[in-house]
Amino acid sequence: MLFPPHSPVANDASQKEREQNSKQINSPQNDKTKQPENQKLLDPSISHPIKIDPDPVEDNHTLGVKIAAIVWLIGCISLLGFMCAYLLRTRSRMSSLKVVTDPQVISIMDDCRKRFGITKPIPIYSGSYRKSPHISGLIYPWIYCPEEICKESNASALTHVFSHELAHYKRKDIAWNLLGLLALAVHWMNPFIWMCVKQMKADRELACDAYVLTFWVKLSLCPTG
Repeated sequence: MLFPPHSPVANDASQKEREQNSKQINSPQNDKTKQPENQKLLDPSISHPIKIDPDPVEDNHTLGVKIAAIVWLIGCISLLGFMCAYLLRTRSRMSSLKVVTDPQVISIMDDCRKRFGITKPIPIYSGSYRKSPHISGLIYPWIYCPEEICKESNASALTHVFSHELAHYKRKDIAWNLLGLLALAVHWMNPFIWMCVKQMKADRELACDAYVLTFWVKLSLCPTG
């Protein structure tokens, strides 16, 4: 049945059709499709990341570690610099020392060297800057002997002096002493390392004396030509 376009029935049907279309546009399904976009715009946790304040305890711990590392580095560099300066001073002091050329002293030294089985020549230097003899030089070793000992000591005393220093050479004490100083430079903050290095020096001297005594006892029991 057809109604005139301006009849009340036609107007009522068109009004119902418009209401139905409006309901479809505003349906919950359409709202769901638009919800994520609206949520992104309104939710501050998504558009603006949450800022977490740093822990003050952790910051203090990091600062303490940095300060300790700087102090350790300063101490390590200082000890290494002191070692280098000592080695350079010892090397430069050789120019002020006198090479021992006394035939008797050289003969005693050569005899001790042969008995210890050392073929490498080890020169003897004399001076007055120290009162006790010692051996120096890792690659090119040399022995320092004070002038008083060289001039006033007899053959037996010189034999014991040279034997003790040659025992250091045989036992590689120069290299071990260098390694101990390097360990001290790295671990200088540990008091236990200082005690160990000090005790190592004392034990090294006792070990050399024992080595010399044992060597001469064996040599006296089994003399060679």
